[in-house]
Amino acid sequence: MKVVDLKNKTISNLGTEGVTSPVGGLDGIVSDATETHYYVSDNPAGKVYTVNADGRGYGTLIDLRRQGAADLEFIPGQNMIIIPIMQDNKLVSYKLVQ
Repeated sequence: MKVVDLKNKTISNLGTEGVTSPVGGLDGIVSDATETHYYVSDNPAGKVYTVNADGRGYGTLIDLRRQGAADLEFIPGQNMIIIPIMQDNKLVSYKLVQ
């Protein structure tokens, strides 16, 4: 994953690929309500990762157990993630409990 600084037009890595930042067929990305994490979908793996915005780590948040996780959306007021599953032509939603 890369970070683009729009002010000084620099591009840098977010963490270390495969160690503190996911690698794969990453498709969608959205920040959480606090902007301390990103939620990232991996289409071929059918997973949604949570990635620390400071680049210190990531983990699997949701394993859909099927391919097709595309661009996702986070609704802060409801603490909910909505994920389109392209191969199944449907949307799934998950309420996050903190």
